Amino acid sequence: MYLQALCYFELDDFATAESLLRQLLDMRPSKAACDAEGSACPPRPVTPVASWHAAVGLCLDWSSVYCLLGSVCRRAYRLDPAIHAFKLAAELDPFNWVAYKNLCEMGSHMKASEFFDKGRLAKAWEDAICPQFQPAGSGKSVAARCQELVRASSADESSGLPAKLKDATSYAGTRQSKITDAKSEAASANASGGRRVASRTDSGLASVSKAGSSMLRPLGSAVRKRTHDGQIASHSSAVIPPALLEKAVSRIHDVFYKIGSAYSYMAMFNCKPALTWLRYLPSAHRETAYVYALMAHAHFETSDYKLAAQYYERARQMEPGRVEGMDLYATCLWHLKKPVELSSLGMELQDANRLAPQTWCAIGNYYSLVERHSDAIVAFKRAIQLDPYFEYAHTLLGHEYLATESLEQALKCYRTAMSINKRHYNALFGIANVCSKKEEIQSALYHIGEAININPHNAVLLTFAGVMLKRDKSRLEDALRFFDSAIRLGPDNTTPSKMEKADVLYELARYQEALDVLETIPKPVSLVYMNMGKIYKAMGPSKRKNALDAFIMAQDLRPDRSSSDIKKEIDSVLLNMDGIGVSDPYLSES
Repeated sequence: MYLQALCYFELDDFATAESLLRQLLDMRPSKAACDAEGSACPPRPVTPVASWHAAVGLCLDWSSVYCLLGSVCRRAYRLDPAIHAFKLAAELDPFNWVAYKNLCEMGSHMKASEFFDKGRLAKAWEDAICPQFQPAGSGKSVAARCQELVRASSADESSGLPAKLKDATSYAGTRQSKITDAKSEAASANASGGRRVASRTDSGLASVSKAGSSMLRPLGSAVRKRTHDGQIASHSSAVIPPALLEKAVSRIHDVFYKIGSAYSYMAMFNCKPALTWLRYLPSAHRETAYVYALMAHAHFETSDYKLAAQYYERARQMEPGRVEGMDLYATCLWHLKKPVELSSLGMELQDANRLAPQTWCAIGNYYSLVERHSDAIVAFKRAIQLDPYFEYAHTLLGHEYLATESLEQALKCYRTAMSINKRHYNALFGIANVCSKKEEIQSALYHIGEAININPHNAVLLTFAGVMLKRDKSRLEDALRFFDSAIRLGPDNTTPSKMEKADVLYELARYQEALDVLETIPKPVSLVYMNMGKIYKAMGPSKRKNALDAFIMAQDLRPDRSSSDIKKEIDSVLLNMDGIGVSDPYLSES
């Protein structure tokens, strides 16, 4: 039934998938039954059905069921039931990384210290073999209890248990209860050759196949081996000394806590603490493709595209067939204006997995960079066709429509992305851009404000909000505060914010402050010197020589060196320096 629900989930039949999962959960033993067996679990009604139903509880990972239910509800845009299901999954399995990851992405503000509690982890280790069906002192193994239920169902003529199902239940009785690998998704995504539990990128919805990843062998657990005749034989593993067990649990807790704290900060777009936690990881976990991709994503969110691209390249070197996160890597290369590298990335991803939406996002970014917008639109539509729930593809398609002035189509794409993920601030930023082009300033301010509420640590969003406020001359001081916040967030990538701040200071006649801001730009371009020349002109005749030097420098830095606006400024300064009575529009304005 679980696999059937999983199939309906992949077919986007969420109502049927949820119905099947809730039927399956109705078979779960109640709290009273668990207490009688010496364990604990959240209450569920017990249905007096055939005894083979009870055998389901012996071997089914209920945390995985709740995890899949949460994914179904999330895909159906029912966020409250989804959060509730993921929390139940986490209560049943403190190693469930997928549940924790989804809760973080949905804005539940999970605290790693509460989720990955050392006591809970130790208890989960000790209770690894279905404790609710193996009470202390019973002397019966899980396999023995399964066999008893099969024999009981055989005696019950009304049960109607098929022979194949009996064999399956008997086989399932030897199945050890699983707990998640201590290395979490970081190690399982890399050390095992790139296999991951979640099949989506970190920015999107994780589709769940299992709640856990690779298994650790618990104390005294039954270890299955297949004999030459194909039968299953089992023997008990050796008991680990308590001191060694405590050390192992401490190591597991340390890794889970650090990477969980990092992911929690990442979900809140607070990237600096996230990077700090990731650097605290042991080298065996830190130097993995998964962690490198997380670090790249953190730098991407802070608009440090150069460093983000370097970490993405490291992740690709460690895992050449990796596609997760490559859509963001392609966006980094787009911002860095590297068409050759972007073309190479697109071709390599196409060879690795041409059915991944990230592949076509990379291809679309290349076409966008070389201004082949129609081809870029086709590529992004192909990505959406492969995965309609990949919200970043919808956003990139909206950006492309925006570049071609197809505002209504762009708006539709952004709204689709928002319907998939309410916390996708990139789509809100796109909507604000559309409103700005339509001269709907109040609407643009509203949407950019919503984006900043989701991600208050993004300098690009703060700069755009300041630009919108700057259009209202009565709100220049408010705009100045936004530019100051943007500059404080990203001291290495603040040229646009500093340019806008200097422009506001110029309009407020605070000329020296404006010059001080422009002089802090590390690699001035032609426009910087152009603005400096205008400010020197406005400061009076004593600064005419400085203005002339600034305009000449601006002309030298222009690629064509034939800009008419710069030539007009130079002529205006020279005429005034020669004493000819020519009116200066900048002086008259000031």
